Amino acid sequence: MNDIHTRLRVARETAGYETAADAARRLGMKVPTYTGHENGSRGIKADTIRSYARAFKVDEQWLLFGKGRGPGAVRGSTADGFSEPALVPFEIRETSNRPAFLASALEITEKGKTLFLLNRSYPELHLLVGDILVVNLNPSHTTDTLAIINYADPNTGEAETVVQRLLQGRPIPALDPGQQPTVRGQGVTMGLIEGVIRSF
Repeated sequence: MNDIHTRLRVARETAGYETAADAARRLGMKVPTYTGHENGSRGIKADTIRSYARAFKVDEQWLLFGKGRGPGAVRGSTADGFSEPALVPFEIRETSNRPAFLASALEITEKGKTLFLLNRSYPELHLLVGDILVVNLNPSHTTDTLAIINYADPNTGEAETVVQRLLQGRPIPALDPGQQPTVRGQGVTMGLIEGVIRSF
């Protein structure tokens, strides 16, 4: 394993993703972009390496140079960039019986945003189960907004994804203890919420 592309494939397979397409969809990426990274036909930016390292639970240095914590440190379940069940990628089905919604969703994803379906309510933030979040996974700056934060405990391998408000780039703890992350660890901003499509 002397190149980044091979290490990326091994990390993906060890994390439990059978195909590159499975990983791309789970990470909210376009399949050709991810497969290009994995087969070596596309270069990979530093922020994307960081995302892959978090998602596949390996060190960035291992992906880049083969040094540090590699794959297999956490086994037995799929390693996620976004821990279940807080949110899942929203798949646009062209068979939707709501043409206006379909057109809006396609327009959003063409602008480089990713859609996620919320599986947990956050009353304090006015978000409900079934809402679709419009997420920018590669924001150029962190603002005072809502964000998807992933907390991971490096000792146990447990991870939890929550929605929190950011203030000056830092997560603000929820007032309701039931909305606090249960996993101890450093929070990592996975993306900024730029809009919400209300559940119907």
